[in-house]
Amino acid sequence: FRRVLFRSHTQADALSIRANALRTRFFFVILAAALGGTLSYAGYEDFFVRSVAVWLALPVFIAVAAVVYKIAKAKQVEDRYLDARAFAEALRVQFFWEMAGVGKSVADYYLLRHRTEMD
Repeated sequence: FRRVLFRSHTQADALSIRANALRTRFFFVILAAALGGTLSYAGYEDFFVRSVAVWLALPVFIAVAAVVYKIAKAKQVEDRYLDARAFAEALRVQFFWEMAGVGKSVADYYLLRHRTEMD
């Protein structure tokens, strides 16, 4: 039983690492778009770079950030990461409880306040 728990924890941990990597990629694309928009606005207003490309860059960067955010929201990137991380941690605790001979189920004690959400 311990081997199964250990293997399950390893797989859940790997899943959460992949979900975190995807979440981080989405975050950095949104961050890069915000930075690009900020620089284009600063270039137009503060440095007097009065070209049409610089003028149009700000709405394009805002649109890119909005679209990427909507995609991340639709794919539930943040929720998937948090669920996978919580599952991996519950399996880790269960594994060590099993090693310590506690003999109880983590599910009976895990996130009692959020029981309906986890169900």
